[in-house]
Parts: sequence; C-alpha cells; structure tokens
Amino acid sequence: GNTDPGHQCSTNQMEFHTTKHNLRADFANCRQTPFIDLSNSRFLWDLEYIEVVCKSNHVIKGKRYPCELVLAHSGRDDDKKNIMQISVLLEGRPDKSKRKHKELEQLLVGWEDHQKSQFDKCYMRWEGDDIC
Repeated sequence: GNTDPGHQCSTNQMEFHTTKHNLRADFANCRQTPFIDLSNSRFLWDLEYIEVVCKSNHVIKGKRYPCELVLAHSGRDDDKKNIMQISVLLEGRPDKSKRKHKELEQLLVGWEDHQKSQFDKCYMRWEGDDIC
C-alpha cells in the first residue's frame, strides 16, 4: 500500500458515520486518497472507506470474531466500477496496555466525536443512524 506521508489522509478530512451495525470512515474528502497497488493487478485501487463491523461478517472454521475491519477500494478511471474489499478479523486483547493500534484508535476517536455531535444536533437519543 501507499506509505508516502504526502498521501496520508488525516482524520479531520474523513467523514465519519455510525449505524446500528458498523462504524464507517469515508475518504472522499481527502486531499490525497490512500491507495493500494497489488501485484498482478493492472491498476491502482483507491481506498473509499473503512468500516468496523462487530460481530464479524465472516466465519472461519465455525469461529465468528468479535469484530472485523473492512477496507473497501475502487478501481481508477475506466475501472472505477470495480470494487475490492479486504477484511481483517479482529480479536480483542484482555490486557489494554498491550494495544498498539494508533491508527485504529484515531478512527475510533473520530467516530466517538461524530456520534456525540449527532446527539447534540438531534437533542435526542441515538437510534442507530446519522439522520435525526
């Protein structure tokens, strides 16, 4: 993937959404959209959004994981209609002091801020989506 600092998207450029089943960060407003360059692929894939889904969508050998991180990409130019998703199954650690996922923590803070703003905007209890 792209690790050039000039191609990173800051959390204040992302658009955050919360629903009953997932947390999403959209990258449409980023000055430089993160992308991935896969071998054996004829084009680059732009990161459209990241979702955290709890409980996982996927089951492996009968095991459903506590959460799943989904990175959704689209092709470029003529290949824009092509979609690719990468899923990472997440298993929690009982010892919080060993958690070292700074990027994921930044996303979680962004979602918390978004949800608080929705509460404040709607003057009501959150019912599971962004619309009041």
